[in-house]
Amino acid sequence: MAGQVFVCCAREDQEFVVRLTENLRRFGTPVWLDQLDIPAGADWDRAIDDALEHSDTLMIVLSPESVASVEVRAEWRAALDAKKRIIPVLHKQVGIPRQLRLFQAVDFTGRAADDEEPVQQLVRALGKGQEKRDHEWVREGARLRWDGVLEKPRAFPVLQNADFAHFLLSGCRRFRLRIEIPLQSLYWRAGFAIAPEPYIYDGITSSIIQRFFLFHFGRGHLHRYGQERLLQQTSTLHYTVYVKPELWHTEEFTWPHQAIEIAAEYVPEHNLVRVQFDAGKGEWELAASDAKHLYLLAWADKFCPFNIPMRVEFLDADTNRPRYLPE
Repeated sequence: MAGQVFVCCAREDQEFVVRLTENLRRFGTPVWLDQLDIPAGADWDRAIDDALEHSDTLMIVLSPESVASVEVRAEWRAALDAKKRIIPVLHKQVGIPRQLRLFQAVDFTGRAADDEEPVQQLVRALGKGQEKRDHEWVREGARLRWDGVLEKPRAFPVLQNADFAHFLLSGCRRFRLRIEIPLQSLYWRAGFAIAPEPYIYDGITSSIIQRFFLFHFGRGHLHRYGQERLLQQTSTLHYTVYVKPELWHTEEFTWPHQAIEIAAEYVPEHNLVRVQFDAGKGEWELAASDAKHLYLLAWADKFCPFNIPMRVEFLDADTNRPRYLPE
């Protein structure tokens, strides 16, 4: 399975590892754990060998018991020999084997398997290089178009967990985007982003990417009072523009319809992004080196589910007519 993460651990750590695996799966991380994924009656050794062979990453849970385990050592040595990616998780204080000290560990010592901070750190580490969703074209005749639903069906323990669709911007720099407004959601955001390199990994935005363009619509405001967060429902929508790391602009507007449509394009010869919709328009500078990847994305506060149908249709830059798939 592409992007699969093989969990390597000692039996003594099973309770912690099962809870951690369940948390990672909630974020869409494709984790394989023998206790959960080997069916009754299966050949245990063969199932483990097959899973390790077809995994891209080995996540080893470190504890005195796992470091002393012959089977655990055999699994991580096999992963090293196969040049797989290794992500150590430090569960209990222990001397880390010399061969594993080269890899940055995520520290869970003294912390629960559902502790938000290390779980987020681990999701980001496991997500690097394995995006949740790549471009998925559908044919309407032969038009180049994407139809989908960006959603978060339930509350997640991470603020602003995003759902997204990813495209390479090359050759697709002009497009029409339709966003259906989720009338029942108190707080939501939906729009598009342009970035110089992959920007979102399994729903979490990269803290490394400092330069990107983000245009989104939304409803509701989030107010923070220390550790508390209060959602304020609004009857108006707003649109917000970020051109990181400098420009930020937001504006409220009234919108009586059930969907909103925008026309957008990146103009490389002038280093500009142009956006136009019924309630406004604008253009912003964006260097060609920063315009490689296009994301449709939606997100909300962690206790706000959302379901937002979206459609993007790519247009020919010269004729402004729908682009067509090659024969």
